[in-house]
Amino acid sequence: MSTDISRKYMQVKRLRVFTAIVLYLAVIGSLYLGVRTIALKMQIVPAMLTGAVIWLVIWVLLTLLFGRVYCSTVCPMGTSLDILSRCSAVARGKKRPEFRYRRGLDPMRYVMLFAAVASFVAGVGAIIIWLDPAECFEKCFGTVIHIKEADLSAIIVTAVTVILLTATAWKHGRLWCNSVCPVGALLSLLAKYSLYHPDINPDICVGCGTCELRCKAECINHIEHTIDSSRCVGCFNCVAGCPTGAIDYRRGRHRLTTGMLQKIDACTAGQSSSKQITSKTTKQ
Repeated sequence: MSTDISRKYMQVKRLRVFTAIVLYLAVIGSLYLGVRTIALKMQIVPAMLTGAVIWLVIWVLLTLLFGRVYCSTVCPMGTSLDILSRCSAVARGKKRPEFRYRRGLDPMRYVMLFAAVASFVAGVGAIIIWLDPAECFEKCFGTVIHIKEADLSAIIVTAVTVILLTATAWKHGRLWCNSVCPVGALLSLLAKYSLYHPDINPDICVGCGTCELRCKAECINHIEHTIDSSRCVGCFNCVAGCPTGAIDYRRGRHRLTTGMLQKIDACTAGQSSSKQITSKTTKQ
């Protein structure tokens, strides 16, 4: 049975999912109608390209406060990956997708970030379009709905992109976000120092591994009780699914208390036994 903490975060998760779906549909509607609504203008790279500084400030502040909420709630590519991941679970006869902890591909994601920044400075728009998740989603969606007017190169690039996205999301959820996406890499630099983040209380954790199975970013190591904040996309799956309420969205980190006390007691007991043996030896 879930705890009060888990039930509380389940409501937060449902609100996040609802917001993500609304914004996702808003982006699709905007692209279909050919109108640049706020759902498109609020995306990070489009805001950079158009000089919409207010959105950039908002996302920097939100990331420093709460982590990568942009990735989990606003980014249309991220929502597409979640949909693909859910479809993969259904296809395999499972209620929800299951994941395992993986070490972060830091060199790869920062190389992609460098490539994106370099292309932006050099004015090479083609690279930005296919590396930025919002622009890439827009191009792929536009090619699909206007496929009769699209040229062969656009169709091939779109097909390859969709295949790669599906292949990564099918088994590894948000691997694309944490290994290829330059926006994800940029936000990870900030999220590493976010004020609030999910954290595991080792005194309460029973080691069931539910959090690791539900982490679409594959950034939770339940054995070592660690969560990589730089890769966490703030989906709230772990905090909402923990059966003991051992994971909380909080400031700071939990400290192990019970284990340390046991270790100290054991040492003390060892020293006490040693003194007793010495005392008996002396008497003899």
